Amino acid sequence: MADNRGISGRALARLDNTLGVPTFILNKDISGAATTQVVIDAPFKFRVLDAWSIGTSADGGTWNVQDGDANVIVTAVTQLANDNDVDRAADIDDAHYDVDKGEDLSILSTGASLSCTVFILCARV
Repeated sequence: MADNRGISGRALARLDNTLGVPTFILNKDISGAATTQVVIDAPFKFRVLDAWSIGTSADGGTWNVQDGDANVIVTAVTQLANDNDVDRAADIDDAHYDVDKGEDLSILSTGASLSCTVFILCARV
């Protein structure tokens, strides 16, 4: 069973401007078809800049990234059925790529056997 718990806003809040970290990468292991929360209750506003996945089995499927209102930020990415395959986002919707303070960020995956790790590059804005 997939772990659908995301990173809490409290944990993410440690990435503040005093650390001098303009960007950060979120990652989440995906297994099967489900919605998986990546960030819960964001402690600050940030922007999604890129997303990619690395296959962890020979099973494929698709995934996308959504904000807390179920708006699609990263359109469907096909994770090929190859272990170690890297697949990248082709589109990022600039109308929804900002995640507001207090909002959630989720990955919606399809494919009963999909197994990959999704990485999301973000910047605090």
